[in-house]
Amino acid sequence: EKGEKQEKEIAAAAASRPRLVRYHPGPAAERRGSLSGALLQQLSLTVRHVQEAPSLESMIGFNNTGNVCVWPSEEVLTYWVVQQVPSGYFARKRVCELGAGMAALAGLALACSSHSGSGHGDESARDKGSDSSGSSSSSGTAPLRVLLTDGNAVSVDNIRASLPLVQDKYDARQVDVAAACLVWNRSDAMPALAQQFDTLLCADCLFFQDVHLDLLHVIKTLLVPGGEAVFFAPRRGDSLDNFVRLATETLTAVNVVEQYDDYVWHLHQENIKSNPAYDPNIHYPLMVRIAP
Repeated sequence: EKGEKQEKEIAAAAASRPRLVRYHPGPAAERRGSLSGALLQQLSLTVRHVQEAPSLESMIGFNNTGNVCVWPSEEVLTYWVVQQVPSGYFARKRVCELGAGMAALAGLALACSSHSGSGHGDESARDKGSDSSGSSSSSGTAPLRVLLTDGNAVSVDNIRASLPLVQDKYDARQVDVAAACLVWNRSDAMPALAQQFDTLLCADCLFFQDVHLDLLHVIKTLLVPGGEAVFFAPRRGDSLDNFVRLATETLTAVNVVEQYDDYVWHLHQENIKSNPAYDPNIHYPLMVRIAP
């Protein structure tokens, strides 16, 4: 019964999902009136979608839902990522997007909206131009590395097919961008990835609760001391709350933020009032910030 409910929820969300944020010049960019607003106005990504129409089978399972569509949480995560770029939040950092799906929209947007500067790409200079907040005064805002991961090989192949489209247009090769298959498994020590990342990004990957412990293991394994994981996910019944409870038991700090951006909150309120298809339980992502 629980599995059938999840199947119906995924299918319904994919069939009629309101778009909270659009990644073309428009109100979101105009209202910013800042460097992040200028980046939003300039940002236009070309990504490849999986070609086959999704079947019911393809919608089921935590490794398959990323091939259905670009979910609202990924769009909002992308919007948030671009806003952080001018502050230097990602400067010289090694970033991994977990459960990136077929588009890896947030990770690609980060690679394409950052600005590189002198000394970029020299990891030994990581601490020279950075203050404790991760900002950099002399070496731009670009991360050193962006790894785009998913547990589904079709998703990963699709991301790899998108990379040349994005890199050619924005010269994103100044950042080390790659895609890799990463299955969450708490029995896997992941030696090649252990303590390799300063920041983890993840969107709408909390709905299947049987992988929560595996996901927490990945967070603790991949992050360096002092690193941070930033998740955007809707409540989806008790799934987000249960993940937060487990995370609080094993990790240093877990903070849930409901109202993290005025414009996104405005769209959320508008949809509640005027859009019958809008269900905050599955469409409005909360922000979860996690320190290992």
